Amino acid sequence: MRPHRGVDLAMPQGTPIHAAAAGIARTGVQAHGAGNSIAVDHGGDVGTRYLHLSRVAVQKGQTVQRGDVIGYSGDTGGSTGPHLHFEVWRNGAAVDPMRDPLTHVLGSGHPDHAVPAVTAAPSRPASGATDGGHHQAPIVAPAALRGVFAAAEARHHLPAGLLTAVASVESHFNPKAVSDTGAQGMFQITPATAADYGVANPFDPRDAAEGAARKLATDYGKFGNWEHAVLAYNAGAHRIDDYLAGRGQPLKQETVDYLPKVLSAFQRVNRGA
Repeated sequence: MRPHRGVDLAMPQGTPIHAAAAGIARTGVQAHGAGNSIAVDHGGDVGTRYLHLSRVAVQKGQTVQRGDVIGYSGDTGGSTGPHLHFEVWRNGAAVDPMRDPLTHVLGSGHPDHAVPAVTAAPSRPASGATDGGHHQAPIVAPAALRGVFAAAEARHHLPAGLLTAVASVESHFNPKAVSDTGAQGMFQITPATAADYGVANPFDPRDAAEGAARKLATDYGKFGNWEHAVLAYNAGAHRIDDYLAGRGQPLKQETVDYLPKVLSAFQRVNRGA
């Protein structure tokens, strides 16, 4: 008998596995049935481990960035079926990977809440010198709205540039955008969200920016984590709450893809600034 120090994520053999945060990769065949495995040292006494891989895609000592493909899921070692065994370690002790945040790209969060970055990171080859938006042009909000966005972010204590990133992903700054599901305006605000957050006219960028900032700030207050607040902006706070509690259906692929899009846009916004 021995403790199970991580979470098992079922997936087809050969599924790309992403680094949950930047760090230095350590590879090998570990004891106790881990099979082909990778450990990543993230610094600050924080590390992650990825077990039972079919193939390792990095070398020992290689620098990896969050989202880099570091290996492929498998059925090696003491596995009883294709899956990824994922662990998070802090100060020499294993912690719950489903609840302990690894990195806060948008700002610090509460340690009781996190979505594992490995499930939401974009696919790209491992590299020692890239980030999610390194080779893409900076994103800059329309000149007339830069002050509007900055003021709303300051009022609601949002990270600078977050509204620009969300508006870019939601509509490419199109104030007249309407989705198939009825979301409206630059920030794609639904009628229900408009009612909840006091948005009189979602097609008015100023009104919409205030409502979007209020919702993001409210969800940050609920989850204590900006990544969760971004996910809740797409899926609704109740769905993210259910997901974290292990209730309801898995997150839709649209929601899983939404987070890395906003994080990449956020990086591009701040590089432009």
